[in-house]
Amino acid sequence: MKYFWLFVFMLLSFYCIPQPDISGEWRGVITQNEGGFRSEYKFEMYFVQKGKQLTGRSYVYFDK
Repeated sequence: MKYFWLFVFMLLSFYCIPQPDISGEWRGVITQNEGGFRSEYKFEMYFVQKGKQLTGRSYVYFDK
């Protein structure tokens, strides 16, 4: 029963507490262990957040 109330609290907090807006451009590097095609890839993610709806696109590339 204790876990039930914890679950209910977590569920309600997700819907009641405003979430931070992560809209914008995010960039980084993805690494891979030896044996793959490349050891490092660059990636970009573009997000648009409107309320609780999050949409966007992403790109992964190497070299140019």
